[in-house]
Amino acid sequence: MAHATQLIKLPDEIQLAVIRYLQTQRSTPEEGAAQESVASNHDDALISPLLALSSTCKLYRALLIPHIFRSIVLRENAKSGEAIEKLLDGGYGQHVRELRFVAHADDPGDEIEGWETEVVGWETEVGGINTDLRSEDNEEQAGDGTGEETAVPEDGQGIGSEENQGNGESANEAEKAKGDDAAINEGQAGDEDGEKSDNESSEEEAEELMSAESYAVLSNLKSFPHLHTLVLYFDMDLPNWDESVHVLMNPESSSDIRRREERQRWRMLLRKTFAALAENGPGCCQTFKIRNLVPKLVSVWRTDSWKRFLGELRDVDISIMGGDDGAGWNINTQYGYSGFIGKLARDIFNHLHKTTSLTISPHLSGPLGGDVDDNFCKLPLTRLTPSSSPSLKRLSLKHLFIDQALAEYLTAHPLLEYIELNSCYAFPTEYTKDPFPWSRFFTSLASAHLPNLQKFLISELEEDYSFEQSSDGKIVPCEIPIKATWTKDQPDSEEVIAVRQALQEERKMHGKKGKRLFSYRTVLTEYGNADPDDYANRAMFWKGEDWAAYLKVLKKVERNKERMREEKVEREMKKGLDDSCLSMN
Repeated sequence: MAHATQLIKLPDEIQLAVIRYLQTQRSTPEEGAAQESVASNHDDALISPLLALSSTCKLYRALLIPHIFRSIVLRENAKSGEAIEKLLDGGYGQHVRELRFVAHADDPGDEIEGWETEVVGWETEVGGINTDLRSEDNEEQAGDGTGEETAVPEDGQGIGSEENQGNGESANEAEKAKGDDAAINEGQAGDEDGEKSDNESSEEEAEELMSAESYAVLSNLKSFPHLHTLVLYFDMDLPNWDESVHVLMNPESSSDIRRREERQRWRMLLRKTFAALAENGPGCCQTFKIRNLVPKLVSVWRTDSWKRFLGELRDVDISIMGGDDGAGWNINTQYGYSGFIGKLARDIFNHLHKTTSLTISPHLSGPLGGDVDDNFCKLPLTRLTPSSSPSLKRLSLKHLFIDQALAEYLTAHPLLEYIELNSCYAFPTEYTKDPFPWSRFFTSLASAHLPNLQKFLISELEEDYSFEQSSDGKIVPCEIPIKATWTKDQPDSEEVIAVRQALQEERKMHGKKGKRLFSYRTVLTEYGNADPDDYANRAMFWKGEDWAAYLKVLKKVERNKERMREEKVEREMKKGLDDSCLSMN
């Protein structure tokens, strides 16, 4: 006890430093090992250091309770749900600022069935997807100009779907597919071919996947009056994901989605998760993050309650699951993936009416953007309409090819203050009918009305670094490759040496402000790999147009900052004069 007394008597600033350090000693689902809720600590190894310290005396317990329950984790099982309910009954819900829901499923269901028969359609339909999705997008944007659907069939999916073969849903069927919220939440939708699934059986499966206790917590987030952040983490441990990539081979109709949500365990869990969230309505949290989102559409996304939930969010951050089939075909070669991407704007992004910060992070195996020519691996940026997210101030994008659609989206948001592009690329000009190099993208931003833009970042993520062999034989990391990977064991060519020396000289003279490379990549039509184009990277560096246009954007940013500083000084001076006048009176 003497040691405990001495610790208590430490100065407040040291006590706070200890608390801050202990807060960093908790693992997070994003880091891989999804932690259990601190309220359901059945394993002593999972007890957080803060919780252990709070158990030493009443003073530390009272002091640390707000920190201990600031961020909690909910799982889909009954034990976790019951633990959170006890936490709420004890009055600790008021301390929760962040809730993380970890959804775990490990059964891919019967998705692999019919794989061989679907391959025929996959091979014969190559090249049609962009045209198909683009025409549908034009229909969706017709009418009131908001990007909302009017009389468009719900799932006019792309390749191989019945809707695109003249058997589209009627307006009544589309309206039905939009969904009666209660029917979707309870899994009462029928099969397209008239077969009735065993709803009672499917609901028992759904109950097994997500307990009633966990559902009750997730559907009543207002039990946490100060909740700020909600994080969904999908821990879909599919045993054969290499094969399971092919569940994305074809797009799905609305009836396909509902039928599979009744029969497949992991699809049930997706539906139950989003159904629970939709019951909350607007205003239950400010920040909404989805980690490792499985690229499958969810029937609940078509409901009005889901749209209302999205409508009040301030900060949205979504990362998408990716991978390949083990033989080299990336996820972006699957038509079901492009069909999923093509509906994200309709089901999510175009309903973020009050969102000020948006982050979109697809996996490297499924980069977005670059809607050019007829390469089905190049996926447009989910057809975001310029009118979507009218309050947007911060945009962060990852693994994306720049294109005209992205430039138009950015220039249509004059409130933007912060733009960040992580591991984003341009297509080499010789591979496209309508080239869109970095210089064209930068020029669009430099000439646009973006009076609030104060930060413009372009960076390469460390996870995507390439490793090159320099002329002295050392292996060095290089953010943007200037040497072909297949020549890494060979001496540098004269071209590579010249660029490397020029970059070193720029860094020596100007530091981080020196002339830099901008990434160019190509997409392999067969496998979908977004491979660095070392030749284009070198050629565009010497050409200098990208760098010159980039400097124009930076100058625009500096002018904005200077103007805002002057406006701030003027406001402060005016306020000082007003205060002086009031004091004299």
